Amino acid sequence: MPEAMDHFRAPAGPELLLEVPGRGARRRAVEESLRAAIRSGSLAAGTRLPSTRDLAAQLGLARGTVAQAYEQLAAEGWLSARSGSGTRVAASALSPAPPGRDSAAAPLPRHDLRPGQPDARAFPRAAWTRAVRHALGEAPADAFGGLGPAVRLGWIACPPLLLEPLAEEKRRARPTSLVEQLALARLIDSGDYDRHLRAARRCYRERRDLLAAAVRARLPRARLLGIEAGLHAILELPDGSPDEPTVMAALRTASIGVHQLGAYARPSPAADGRRPSVVVGYGTPPAHAYPAAISALVERLRELTDG
Repeated sequence: MPEAMDHFRAPAGPELLLEVPGRGARRRAVEESLRAAIRSGSLAAGTRLPSTRDLAAQLGLARGTVAQAYEQLAAEGWLSARSGSGTRVAASALSPAPPGRDSAAAPLPRHDLRPGQPDARAFPRAAWTRAVRHALGEAPADAFGGLGPAVRLGWIACPPLLLEPLAEEKRRARPTSLVEQLALARLIDSGDYDRHLRAARRCYRERRDLLAAAVRARLPRARLLGIEAGLHAILELPDGSPDEPTVMAALRTASIGVHQLGAYARPSPAADGRRPSVVVGYGTPPAHAYPAAISALVERLRELTDG
């Protein structure tokens, strides 16, 4: 189905076009369109956005889809939401990105092994749906009049004396959906969260093992560094390999996305006498695409280091 183009006019601002697909990841499409509008200056800092109800009606989407997009952008610092003043573009929305982060405007690589994110397709949808349904059905009526002491979708175990000050600071910062807080609490209490973590650990351990096996077999002079946990590993290339900028350029040409270690290190590996290295995020690709991504990465690095 072709993509649908819809638009809204920001108050005292230009008309903006939002690309919303006829099906699929509509929330993500709304998020990306608004990010692009903020980056380009079409939505200036302080601009008030339409209400979730109005924008949903204009785009033909569920109100919850737009609300979730607003919440995600607020969590990332693009938007700010205050009671009585609506949702606006945050004053800090155009702050420079930290060093080492790829530009979000760049096309996604075919083999995305950039570190810093898990496989979104592994999200426990069924368990989360059950938790949300339970939260909506069991929460007392007065719970919907305030905001509990949650920090985004994490939690803090603190002394009782600090509970209220922390909750107040959170209220003054970015708000978090009450339903999502209650749902997360239910997910933890029910044991679904623990089961998801165990499954995720097993999945990512298997992914790291596959990466390690590919390196041993096809890049025997390289070294895989870091603990056998988490979502990324450092791949140290053999002596005599090209420098990191050259390696990164070659990988980009092959549509393989990783990060260079030098983006995180001061001084850079070359200045410190260390071997060139890349940071491989083995949690990023979906499961079906991961073996091909690892094969493409290792094969291209073998060509570079053997040449």
